[in-house]
Amino acid sequence: MGFKIALIILFLSIRPWVASGAVTGEIRGQGGERFPIAVSPLKNTGGNTADSARLSTGIADAMVHDLELSGWFKVLDRSAYIENAQSSGITLGTFDFKDWATIGAEGLVKGGFSVQGDDVTVELRLFDVYQNKERIGKRYTGRVRDYRRIAHKFVDEIINQFTGVPGVFNTRIAYVSNSGGRFKEIFVSHLDGSEKFQVTDNHTINLSPVWSPDGRSILYSSFKDRNQTLFLFELYSGKEIKFTPRGGGRYLSGKFSPDGQTIVATLESGGNTNLYLLDRSGNAIRRLTNDPGIEVSPAWSPDGKQVVFVSDRSGSPQLYILDVSGGAARRLTYSGNYNIGLFTPVASVIGLRFLRSPSMAAKPANSLQSRSTARIRLGLPTAGSSLFHQIGRANTIFM
Repeated sequence: MGFKIALIILFLSIRPWVASGAVTGEIRGQGGERFPIAVSPLKNTGGNTADSARLSTGIADAMVHDLELSGWFKVLDRSAYIENAQSSGITLGTFDFKDWATIGAEGLVKGGFSVQGDDVTVELRLFDVYQNKERIGKRYTGRVRDYRRIAHKFVDEIINQFTGVPGVFNTRIAYVSNSGGRFKEIFVSHLDGSEKFQVTDNHTINLSPVWSPDGRSILYSSFKDRNQTLFLFELYSGKEIKFTPRGGGRYLSGKFSPDGQTIVATLESGGNTNLYLLDRSGNAIRRLTNDPGIEVSPAWSPDGKQVVFVSDRSGSPQLYILDVSGGAARRLTYSGNYNIGLFTPVASVIGLRFLRSPSMAAKPANSLQSRSTARIRLGLPTAGSSLFHQIGRANTIFM
């Protein structure tokens, strides 16, 4: 397992070296008119030629995949390219923009690489074809085997340049899969499915993986010791900590605080479900709720001072909020049959998703229930209209 861990924890050193300006292209959003961009195979600028073809097209192909997956870009077919990537330059004045304007490119990605032993240095640039200007320039160093990660990082830069929001392609996701059989195991991989690493291999049911804020650990729920509880797995060391409730019961799920030092966990005991504040070793710091109702689905505020959660103490699942330092919970919602809350990055807004039952008079009895999304303002200034929920290093957006 140590070797597998080493593959997913290697971080690339990055040295930005060219200031970037505003890109003039217009991005209207996924599903609209896409921005035409060309991605040239990379030029081998020196070093071991054994990996030349693999790196030249491999890095370019990975960038093409990410750009197309984003939904914002139309990557021009490589067969239409006029210039030869290996004989052309990669800096201003060493290639002809007309070769790219002719095929309809408005943006252009060019780059080069050099290999020394197992290490690779990659230079990548984004050009504005119409204005004949360089917009982004980055140099990356890392292991040859991590060339796809380099591609992901530069695409994230491109997306940030066009949209003002950092891309997510150099992020990892934690997920549950039964692809190896009937058991549910936890896996970690990049967004494109590469560098897949299996966190659990215990041939039982493992659920609800959650990233620590620093991306170094995974918290998950498992039945591997027969009784369901939480486990904290450290990706760097392979160390695993089992959370055992001292008073009995079972931990169903947990969420890291924004600083990663504490965890709010759902504990089921004697038929009641309540929330507890734990340290990273699974020791209980304090009980947060004490109600005969069901208290589940906690979510932290960005400042780590409050937790929003779902409770049926009023008869139906509604949202409540409490101060982690102590005090009674306050009810937030009074409508819908089921509510789930997610804090936005601005702690004054909570993203709310609730489930309504259809009107029996207006719709057939077998009609689907309708889902709606709303926002709850807590009386503070807010910014933006999208609702973001941080998951590991990626964002889920509720519009």
